[in-house]
Amino acid sequence: MAFGTTGKLVSPKRETVGECIFFVYRRKHNRPWMCAEDICSEMDLLSRKAYDIVQALAEYDEYVLEDCFNHTCLLVAERIEVSSPVRGTGAWKNLYFATMEKALLPVKHTPHEFFFKCFPLEFENKVTDENRHEFNKAERGLKLFYSVHLNAERLAVPEHFGCYMKASVPDYLRR
Repeated sequence: MAFGTTGKLVSPKRETVGECIFFVYRRKHNRPWMCAEDICSEMDLLSRKAYDIVQALAEYDEYVLEDCFNHTCLLVAERIEVSSPVRGTGAWKNLYFATMEKALLPVKHTPHEFFFKCFPLEFENKVTDENRHEFNKAERGLKLFYSVHLNAERLAVPEHFGCYMKASVPDYLRR
């Protein structure tokens, strides 16, 4: 099962100045336990992004993937984007955790961690050999940013997967 939740940050002028998307993936209660290989096959049917994240998690630790997916849920931060007028104000964090909270409402047991791909959005579909240095610099900056603000850690996966990270779900959202 997959549930997507989108949160929007709206300015006093009623303009959207931020957007955040979280996905919750979990096993249907009437289905048997799924191994990592089965989870990857199911996610491949959903979307390329879903497949990529479970492939990276399976490479990182099959047990973590199986445990999250079968016992609680796999919580994935799909996207966070905040426009320049509110960038640097901390509004992104409020949007991020409010969206996470809404995404977890249909879940009976909250996972301990959530996962995401660390990717600078300004390079979406635009990474080339010519701008690879700028991309790497922007990615390093995001990794540092998330490690400071979310206490996130990089998953130990091969380079070709990209940069995936994990962070703890805040205690006030856990049940």
